[in-house]
Amino acid sequence: NAFDRRLGQKQVVSRWLGWRLRGMVASALLGCLGIFALAYWLSTEPLLGATWRTTGNGQVELHLAQAPALKAVQGKTLVGIAGGEGEAAPVDGLVLERSARWLIDDPQQERYLSLHDRLAAALEHPTVQLRFSDSTVLSVDPQPRGFAGLGLLFWVLCALALVLYGVAMAVLMARPGWRNATYCAMAFAQAGNLVFIAIESTLDLAWPRGLANWDLYGRIAFDLITSAGIVHATATHPHRVPHARLIVGMAWGLSLVLIALGLAGWLPNLWWWCQGASALL
Repeated sequence: NAFDRRLGQKQVVSRWLGWRLRGMVASALLGCLGIFALAYWLSTEPLLGATWRTTGNGQVELHLAQAPALKAVQGKTLVGIAGGEGEAAPVDGLVLERSARWLIDDPQQERYLSLHDRLAAALEHPTVQLRFSDSTVLSVDPQPRGFAGLGLLFWVLCALALVLYGVAMAVLMARPGWRNATYCAMAFAQAGNLVFIAIESTLDLAWPRGLANWDLYGRIAFDLITSAGIVHATATHPHRVPHARLIVGMAWGLSLVLIALGLAGWLPNLWWWCQGASALL
């Protein structure tokens, strides 16, 4: 057009490419810094140095002990952990569930979150007491896991999340618009799911304090956002279906209302509502 001829087509293209390149570099740097900050935080979290398993009667047994202090109680059933001289946080088979996301009953979800908060608070003490079913009490000093203690699976899943995030940003930078923004929302949600699964792979016995709540509500939000994004995409591409605007608005509205009600604690039967809405969408 006249604007291109006046400035010169090459100059316009170079400016556009320069803007996209700077945006890609900035977003890639932000993503790498986010993964590094998460890994650094997890590396400082206390670790007991043992592998636990659930027994047939729903109790927690010390399966394998890496820490020398725990080898004497290997095979015993753990019933509680106390930080310092405080009250012991109870331990049972529910603790070893990797995420509250897959617990379908509200009371069970609430108990799971409460147990992990209490365990995380106990493990923050320099010395903790492990209490076993045979009245054995063992004092141990939890140690930071370090970067090596995060495990290979954590880094692989975080790398996949970073790649998915980078591809989404490249798509958005290449052609900004609502359609690509919808794709980015879905891609970011799936990258977030991968990050939470990566964190789960590092767990020793308890989530870091407060993170179990983020896992529950974050992953529910990611699933609903992905479902609404799929409705949005199929209603508008490659051809707009009749009443596309109404369909898209209802899909996003339902998802956002459920997310808000869930975060506020005003949505009973949270798992059933969110799974039902995802299936419906």
